[in-house]
Amino acid sequence: MCHPEVPEGTQAPGVQCQEVDVATSKGAMPAFLARPERGEGPGVLIIHDVYGRTAFYEELAVRLAVAGFQTLLSNLFFRMEPLYEQTLEVARERLARFDEVQVMSDLQRAIEFLQRQPGGAARTGTLGFCLGGTYVLNLAGYRDDLVSVCYYGFPARYRQTNLVFPLEMVDEIQGPILGLWGEEDTGVGIDNVRTLAAKLAERGVEFECVIYPAVGHAFLRLSGLKPEKPGYEVACDSWRRTLDFYRRHLTPRSAIA
Repeated sequence: MCHPEVPEGTQAPGVQCQEVDVATSKGAMPAFLARPERGEGPGVLIIHDVYGRTAFYEELAVRLAVAGFQTLLSNLFFRMEPLYEQTLEVARERLARFDEVQVMSDLQRAIEFLQRQPGGAARTGTLGFCLGGTYVLNLAGYRDDLVSVCYYGFPARYRQTNLVFPLEMVDEIQGPILGLWGEEDTGVGIDNVRTLAAKLAERGVEFECVIYPAVGHAFLRLSGLKPEKPGYEVACDSWRRTLDFYRRHLTPRSAIA
């Protein structure tokens, strides 16, 4: 199993998990909060994919808490009906009715929720997947206090929506950002990823862009970070990079003082 959250040979610390409500401009958004046993640590917001909050993302939240981060996983579709079946077709139909301008406001409230927790950091981490990866890049254009990790987000517009896509606001995006994609991801379009990287490089934005060969979209979720699943080695490498990236950039306020 891929477990870079704790040094090899040491015991994983305890984790506190609870359900919380995040106040938004249109009601309370339910969320899952996982934090280290000591109750403190830099904050990371997980932004799920088009299927919504699932057990896989809850597991990632716990992993991050084991690594020392207070981690919030919200349910962005809380105003809508649950999926009656976990298929891409059904998920896309629901997404077509989703207010993505409102969700940008919801995500900002979630970041502020994390910033109010004890023992946080000067910056807040964001970690998004697919749809959530796109939102991570968007948020990096709205705020200058984030440490962003984007898994296979969509830089370019690929569907009708009221959302502004990252390449349409590339002049506002700020780092540091870690982006992780599979070279065979035809839906995202790796040429779009390379265009994003080039435009951010022109502006001097700190953007670490990793494109893994021989894998496609959603490689972390499909692997489950389990050795017997396809794409395990790539998934594990990406997860190690994610933790290292947060450890470098999310400095607890106590350490700064």
